[in-house]
Amino acid sequence: MICRSWYKLYAPNSLKHRRNTDQIKLSDSSILAMLIWQAELGIESQRRFCRFFVGLSHSRFNRRARQLLPLIYLIRHTLNQEVDLSGKILIIDSFPVPVCQPVRNYRVKIFHDIADIGYKATKKHNNHQLMAVRRTIESDFALLSYYNAENNRARSLAGFQERLEVAVLAYNMAYCLERFN
Repeated sequence: MICRSWYKLYAPNSLKHRRNTDQIKLSDSSILAMLIWQAELGIESQRRFCRFFVGLSHSRFNRRARQLLPLIYLIRHTLNQEVDLSGKILIIDSFPVPVCQPVRNYRVKIFHDIADIGYKATKKHNNHQLMAVRRTIESDFALLSYYNAENNRARSLAGFQERLEVAVLAYNMAYCLERFN
């Protein structure tokens, strides 16, 4: 029901009224709900997730999921704007997302022109207020890894972005349901 209402509120008309929407077996809101459910279950492979459903082709599911990428981004962005952050300390941080095993770093072909071998510095500081915020950030990163944000097995940049957006959206949805319910 939540995904259906998000779809009605945020989906652009170009997505709602694209060609052959009357012939689809699963609605876009159902695909969105299935993506969030997949992240919630912790299933990394969409091929393995599609085996649960009879008659659902994983390649079609992947194409439909990638079509929903702008909608997922818009929903997540709108949810983030709802939070009042005035007067608070804000820290922007990142976490590494490996695209291959470290042994294959120099001979990998997927994302070879985009990804790079990163550096993860240790966070050492003495400000207790920043250390409290840091603990919150690290616990949020641990929750994002629960939604497979760090184990991204996508083979294209759009698929990579879609999986990461779904993981963050599933985290935001769980956070909002827990906090406001």
